[in-house]
Amino acid sequence: MNEVNNWIYLVYPILLVVLFLGSRVSKEDEWNEEALSLKQMKYWQGFVALMIMFHHISQKWSASWIDKKYFVPGLEFFVPIGFVLTSFFIFSSGYGLYKSVHTKKDYLKNRFIVRRILPIIAMGYGVHIVFLLVRIIVLHEDMGNNKLLYYLSGFKMANPNGWFVIIMPLFYLVFYLAFRFVKRDDVVPGFYNEKVALIIVILCTLAYQIFCASLDHNEFGRMLLGEAMNQDDGWVRGEWWYNSIELFPIGILFAMKEEKIVPHLKKHYLFYVILVLLLIYPVYNISQWQFGHTYYCDSNPFWDNGMTRMDRTKERFICLCCEALLAILAVFGAVLVNLKIRIGNRFLDLMGKITLEFYLLHGLFVELFCYKFAGQVEFIYIKDNVLHCEIAFALGLPLAILAHKIAHLGKKKEKVNTSKSSEKAAKQ
Repeated sequence: MNEVNNWIYLVYPILLVVLFLGSRVSKEDEWNEEALSLKQMKYWQGFVALMIMFHHISQKWSASWIDKKYFVPGLEFFVPIGFVLTSFFIFSSGYGLYKSVHTKKDYLKNRFIVRRILPIIAMGYGVHIVFLLVRIIVLHEDMGNNKLLYYLSGFKMANPNGWFVIIMPLFYLVFYLAFRFVKRDDVVPGFYNEKVALIIVILCTLAYQIFCASLDHNEFGRMLLGEAMNQDDGWVRGEWWYNSIELFPIGILFAMKEEKIVPHLKKHYLFYVILVLLLIYPVYNISQWQFGHTYYCDSNPFWDNGMTRMDRTKERFICLCCEALLAILAVFGAVLVNLKIRIGNRFLDLMGKITLEFYLLHGLFVELFCYKFAGQVEFIYIKDNVLHCEIAFALGLPLAILAHKIAHLGKKKEKVNTSKSSEKAAKQ
């Protein structure tokens, strides 16, 4: 085991300062009326992106599954909560999409796929190529036996943390198809069209989760590309691909019923705060026990090797329900906090603008300076976890800012062209 650096424990108070610096606490009978505004949502997303960096770093130092010679305590808190953190992004996506439909004219008709889905795919694949080039040029990783072609296809992931930009475009597309083409109120008698659209999204979410829960570890990758996918870099590798996606339809539902939900929460605020505080730790413990004993039931010696696929699916689905409840409680708790505390500072403003880019790119430096890049090739192994955190952030932040500027060059040109077209039309 490497030497323990006690300075790592400063991460926890520093994160609290980052979140609440410049915040404003509402008085007893007052509320933060901007709690669910775009700006507040962006602040939370920026903070969560920073937390995810520590989650990824913690898995290189404090995870139970790594070789003990690399293990250093201090970041254990972050190891199992990655899916909880991404649930904030997913809830915000569902909530924001529905709100945009009702606040932006012809939102779904006005090139939605080009404006909202393709940029996520382009950013994800662009970062994927950056990771691939680093692995080839810097790490001299062997790309024989069609390995390069598999990486270029995207089914083999050069960025081990790129799963989020694979599933989110899928659910954006589900949202688009459901809310764009379910038009008539009489599609299902007694239902408004938006209710039908939401039901479609819920059913698609459940179908996706059941399908993923039916798969053994790394099985989907082998289904796509055979034994070339034996390594842990394929699609649907584990439960984090599906155990927080339920927050997407929940975000939509919250937005649909916000005018009823928020007043109810304000009226019974203390009750719900106590409820979350009482439930979140027991639910966390239950989800961890369930995960440890059931998720890897295809390889866990705790289980009889004679388990059928149906048995394994059932156990994983129970695990999914426990983890989903934890994710829901965490997001619900954050909403409660925001109803009373308006967060915001210059750092959160910056992080909120580059959330996607930082989420995708910080991992490059997490991997480069840990014991092995994606568990395969060593580059420079920094044996101090505090220094590792500092370097990953110090290099990841400017690279994310640069990627953000590059990604938005095209949008600025499009706005200019649109403005010129509007002026020309007005003159005619």
